[in-house]
Amino acid sequence: MTDRDLINNILIFFVGAVNTNSASLRACFYYLVKTPYTYAKLVKELQDAGAKGLLSETLSFTQGQKLPYLQACIKEALRMYPIVGMPFDRVVPKGGAILSGHFVPEGTVVGISGWATQRDKGVFGDDAESFRPERWLDADDKQVRVMDRSMLAFEQGTRGCVGKHVAMMALTKTVGQIVRVFDMEWAAPREEWELTCRQHVRQTGVMLKPSPPTKCRRAVLLANGCCQPICMV
Repeated sequence: MTDRDLINNILIFFVGAVNTNSASLRACFYYLVKTPYTYAKLVKELQDAGAKGLLSETLSFTQGQKLPYLQACIKEALRMYPIVGMPFDRVVPKGGAILSGHFVPEGTVVGISGWATQRDKGVFGDDAESFRPERWLDADDKQVRVMDRSMLAFEQGTRGCVGKHVAMMALTKTVGQIVRVFDMEWAAPREEWELTCRQHVRQTGVMLKPSPPTKCRRAVLLANGCCQPICMV
């Protein structure tokens, strides 16, 4: 590998991580604010863990990994919004291949987008178009493995993202800590974003803002599944 190749690869790691991480963070907060029940449930998980003395003042990655609902919210946001919009290309090897009953000649470039695989109702259920973190907690181990194999947010196998673990650390610490400290809310009346599919899927049209948590924060869940504010001392 030449010096130029090394420099190009280093730049890809740094520049790629900035864009993909920031877009994934926006997706996490966008879906949380759009689903108040989910937001409140995550707040409650963080509050309960804090009350038990399980969290430090600044959430660590190790602590965040032990919060199942936080991890489910992040995985579900990545499922609903895979940052890479282009298909992941592969070249059919010598002799061709049969895909879904159709013969594809050798040398053909084929690919599929995460926006298709990650909304497959045959894998994620009839509500695959909906943001529902519980799907990752309610499924058995076998189904979770099937869903994980269909996730292309970080690609799979030998083409997998080398920065996956760093990205998950950043998402876990940032989402968890901000939800602990602030109430995220809409900064403008508009509550639907616009997506433009390029190499990366661009988000426009929606703004969120952090506000100090109110004294009576929206963080309690009733047995009937509704959310009501509870006074915090």
